[in-house]
This record gives sequence, structure tokens and C-alpha cells, in this order.
Amino acid sequence: MKKPNKIVIAIVAAILLIWWYEYAWKDALTNYRWNNELVLELKNFKMPTVQEFKSWYKRNNKALSIPYLNIRRLDLLTWIWIIWLVLFLIIRKLNT
Repeated sequence: MKKPNKIVIAIVAAILLIWWYEYAWKDALTNYRWNNELVLELKNFKMPTVQEFKSWYKRNNKALSIPYLNIRRLDLLTWIWIIWLVLFLIIRKLNT
């Protein structure tokens, strides 16, 4: 089976993006008003210090109730992300 030309793919993608903008997002984008509280919060954002981060980590990193394991919630998310990344790289390597 013949592969489609890259130019044809680009034209079809451009037509789909134009259609999506015209029919789905044009009114939403033109009638959108910024929420002033959100803008002010973003303007006044300051990077947290190391001490603030440590206190936030201690407050939000509660232990899960798994018997015989003392796994913390944020650590579990980190391990899941690392395992997912390693599996993705292995599968990608096997497919090439």
C-alpha cells in the first residue's frame, strides 16, 4: 500500500485545525475574559524557598496504609512515573 505524501498530510492537518478553530474555539476565544484573581495570583507568584518546600512536603506526603510497607504518597507517584518511563523506553527500543 502506498504511503500518503507528506504535503497531503500537512494540508489535511491544516484543514482540520482551521475547521476546529472556526467551529469549536472561535467564540470561546473571542468571548473569553481573564479572571482577575487568577491573573493577580500569577503576577504575584514567588518561588518557594527550600524551607517552605520541605514543610509542604512533610504536610502533603502522608503514609499510605499498606500493611508492612511504609510508602509515602509522593514517593509512590515518583516510582510509578520512573517505572512507566523505563517501560516506555524498553518498548520503544524493542520496536526499533
